[in-house]
Amino acid sequence: MKGRKMITDQLLDNAPCGYLQIDRGGAILRINKTLRRWLGYDGDEEIEARSIEDLLKTGSKIYCHTHVLPLLNMQGELSEINLTMKGRNSVTFPALINAKKDAADPGKIHTFSVFVVDITQRKMYESELLKERKKAENATVRLKQVNSDLEQFAYTASHDLQGPLRTISGMIELLEKKKIIEPGSEGYKLFSLIKRNSNQMKMMVRDLLEYSKVNDSQPDYSSVSIGDVCRQSINLLKDDVKNNGAVFHISEMPVISGSEPQLIRLFQNLFENAIKYRSEETPVIAVTQNTTHDYYYIRVRDNGIGFEKENTAKIFSFMKRLHTDEDIPGTGIGLTSCKRIMKHHGGSISAESKPGEGSVFKLQFTKN
Repeated sequence: MKGRKMITDQLLDNAPCGYLQIDRGGAILRINKTLRRWLGYDGDEEIEARSIEDLLKTGSKIYCHTHVLPLLNMQGELSEINLTMKGRNSVTFPALINAKKDAADPGKIHTFSVFVVDITQRKMYESELLKERKKAENATVRLKQVNSDLEQFAYTASHDLQGPLRTISGMIELLEKKKIIEPGSEGYKLFSLIKRNSNQMKMMVRDLLEYSKVNDSQPDYSSVSIGDVCRQSINLLKDDVKNNGAVFHISEMPVISGSEPQLIRLFQNLFENAIKYRSEETPVIAVTQNTTHDYYYIRVRDNGIGFEKENTAKIFSFMKRLHTDEDIPGTGIGLTSCKRIMKHHGGSISAESKPGEGSVFKLQFTKN
């Protein structure tokens, strides 16, 4: 029995954590070598402290007196208590305290075993993590501000460019109307190049302006009929629809909560692409839907030229295109705007396609 107690004492003395035995009032009955060393004492050198409160800094001492000891006496145990300990020569360290009432024979005083873990390294890691988190938050704020400034710049620049572009377009039309430049001449070739680039610039300015309007501010939401949105979008494209003989099949559509101007822009972009990237056949665009408990799923299917599967991500990237302006005019902004609009509505957009077999754009709207 005596030998077992000696082994236990040795284990406690050399444990990798601090150990205290205290009575109900907090008086120190025993302290192991590990904790002595942490507090700045050598070997069995007697420590000046008589109570656990003497080993704590002022704030922790008050907390120990008002909370730790009363709770320990009532509950018989405590876990994960953060206190700051102090020793000789101004030694201090943050500690994690766990305590439990010792088994005692009848008539003997009640004692408690207190286990102390030095969490200096942990606190350092936490501090570093907090600093990095703060840096990340500040970087996010700065990034949002930069994005906001860029969007404002895009809006202002594209808006202000419309005036000069209208003037250039008007002069080009006037030159054409009055036949000032002789068809087939070298000057006419240059004129055609100027006209084509002017039209490309008009598209770019228009799409940039529309893209900048889809900002991160919360738009006014209301109940919106997707069927009405489709019809309005088709009407806005009536010239393209007429010139290409496009046919639309709109199924019965749900009424959702959303921004009507943004949703019109969404479907207008999808319909315009379906006509623009047509095949030799008459463009046929079908809009269907199905509803689950949580989502509205809407599909926009066309019979256009389609695209390779590996280009799916690219078509939603800002100003990325699969065709040159000479082949099919465009800006690479329309589908990026669609993706942004869907994000603002808490939904998503994806696409499936095969070359020569048309494309399907899938919209997912949350019900709530």
